[in-house]
Amino acid sequence: MAKKPSGRRRADVQVSILEQFELRSRRDVSEKQSAKARRALLKAAKHEQTVARMLSEDTVKSIDTPSTGSNLVPRASKPKVFKRKLVSYSTMAIAAGIVTSFSLPSYAFSPDIAAQAEITTAMAGGVVEGVSTQVFTVGAVVNAKFVATQVRYRTGSVNAIIWAKQITDYRNWSGPTAEDWIANPKYGTMTPDLILKVSAAYVGTPYVFGGDNPRGFDCSGYVKYVFSQFGAAMPHSVTGQDYMVALGYAVRVKNEDARPGDVVIFNNLSHDGIYAGNGQFYHAPRPGDRVKLADIFNPNYHLIRFLPQR
Repeated sequence: MAKKPSGRRRADVQVSILEQFELRSRRDVSEKQSAKARRALLKAAKHEQTVARMLSEDTVKSIDTPSTGSNLVPRASKPKVFKRKLVSYSTMAIAAGIVTSFSLPSYAFSPDIAAQAEITTAMAGGVVEGVSTQVFTVGAVVNAKFVATQVRYRTGSVNAIIWAKQITDYRNWSGPTAEDWIANPKYGTMTPDLILKVSAAYVGTPYVFGGDNPRGFDCSGYVKYVFSQFGAAMPHSVTGQDYMVALGYAVRVKNEDARPGDVVIFNNLSHDGIYAGNGQFYHAPRPGDRVKLADIFNPNYHLIRFLPQR
C-alpha cells in the first residue's frame, strides 16, 4: 500500500490538486464558449444561405413571368441586394464578436474565478495618491489602468483600485466618530431643519459597505452618523434601528404624517434613509454610488421618528 503524503509534501499535493481543478474549470468554460460560438456562426451562415436561395428563386420567377397587364415593369431587385448585404454584415458582426470572445482569457467567463483577482491597498494608494475620493482626474485613471496590468487577473481591476482607495481613505479617517458625537453631541436640539442640514452635508460621500464615517457610508451607517450628532445612539443596522421603536427610543409614524428628518425604512429591512419631504430621502444607495437625495424608489416602506435621548 502506498504511503500517504504528509507534512510539506501533503500540502504540495493539495495545492497541486487545487491548481488542476482551476485549470480544468478554465478549460471547460473556454470549451463551452467555443462550442457555443461555433454553433452561432454556423447558424448565421445557414440563415444567409437560405435567404440567398429565396432571393435567387424570386429573381428567376420574375424573369419567367410574362410582362402583361399591370406587370409591365420587372420587380426591383435593389432591396433584395440590400437584404443579402445586410445578412452578410450581420454574419461578419457575429464572427467579429466570436473572435473577440476567443481573445479573452478563459477565466474571464467565470465569475467565481474572476473574483479571485487580487489587489492591495498599497498599490491603490500609489496609483491615486493625492487624489480626492470625490474627484478622480484623467491622469489618475490612466495611471490606474497602467498599474492594473500588474494585477494577476485584470478583470475589473480599475474598479478594484478605486474601491481600495476608498477603503484606505475610510480607514485613515481621524475625525470624530459616531461614538464621539454621542458622548459630546454637536447639537442640543433635534429639529427637522437641523437633521436635513446635517444629512445634506454628506451628499457625495462614497458608499462603503460597513462604513459609518464621512469617508464612506452604507445606508444604516449614514443614518447612525447623522443622528449621533444629536446625541442619539443606535445600532449600525437597519433591523437594529427599526427595533429602536420597541425600545422606546423612536416612534412609528404614519406615512401621511411624515415630516423631514424621519427615518425611512423598507418593510423588508433591506435599506433605510432620512426623509427629506416630497417623497424623497437622503440615503447611501449601493456599492459604486454615493450619498444622494433621491426619490423613495420602493413603495413598501414605513417611517420612524427618533426621540431626543438627552
